[in-house]
Amino acid sequence: MSQVALELRALVERHGDAAARKQLEALETELGAARATDERLRELNDGLYALASLDFSRPPRPRGDGSLADGALVCLTMLGEELAAWLDERARTEQVLEARVAQRTAELVQASKQAAVGQLAAGFAHEINNPLAVILAFAQGIERRLAFEHSELKHPVSSIIREAQRCKRIVDELTRFSRLDKVAKEPLSPDALVRHAVELLKMRASAQETTIDVELAPKSPPVHGNRSQLEQVLVNLGVNALEALASGGHLRFRVAPSGADRVTIEVTDDGPGLSEQARAHLFEPFFTTKPVGKGLGLGLSVSYEIVQQHGGSLEAAAAGGAKGTTMQVRLPVSAPES
Repeated sequence: MSQVALELRALVERHGDAAARKQLEALETELGAARATDERLRELNDGLYALASLDFSRPPRPRGDGSLADGALVCLTMLGEELAAWLDERARTEQVLEARVAQRTAELVQASKQAAVGQLAAGFAHEINNPLAVILAFAQGIERRLAFEHSELKHPVSSIIREAQRCKRIVDELTRFSRLDKVAKEPLSPDALVRHAVELLKMRASAQETTIDVELAPKSPPVHGNRSQLEQVLVNLGVNALEALASGGHLRFRVAPSGADRVTIEVTDDGPGLSEQARAHLFEPFFTTKPVGKGLGLGLSVSYEIVQQHGGSLEAAAAGGAKGTTMQVRLPVSAPES
């Protein structure tokens, strides 16, 4: 109570004026209402400042007394909740967009690497093929003409032939890498692609006592692609898996629909798995985890390029707790004939 009100009350009590007492009580009531309104306006002002600074840690608290100030606080609370929800949704959208930009940037970097290496490979193969063929032809001619009394020359000549043939295989792989041109495509059964690839891998798998399991999906729609190229992809993935297993172990091919317009073919082994470094560079040309002389590091690059040209994707599934590697080939289904 203010000092003025206290003095008025003391004066009324001394003189006992009933009318003055009533006026004083009315004045005290009005003063109390004014103080309450002032307090609510202060709360409203603090809430507005908090909202303007995007501070949602101290929301206003309406009292439900039906006053205009309390109604304003209710509206301010609702506005703060909607703004907070909008900001959360915007943050999630930005995260999704950033992830898509990062993925697209990585794809563009990979495509530029593929194009640059393809041009390099084409020029390299063209320049080296002719002299290599001459070396190989003369070395084979010398080997045929060597008499038994010159046996000390047979080993170096045989080494020349062997290494020249190895160089020729490297050049052949580079040539294939640089000539992934558009080819005829047709509707293909994913199950048939897997069955044929497994037939080509069976002999090697048997030799190293590796079991191949196949899980087909007869009801899967056909994919749109080139038979020989897609079979090459599956054989490449299978060979990589067999080399990772070395001996024993299990290799599995699995076909499964992936949404309405995709089919996924998985190639899984229970080998040692991939390191984070290997995953980061898996599809880069000439990157390989194999020992020197065991591979060029072009198999996965070629496979990646083939799948990209088919409108699909090739990736290593996220690493789990268990060992092993799963490569996933996702291909678009063939459009039905009208």
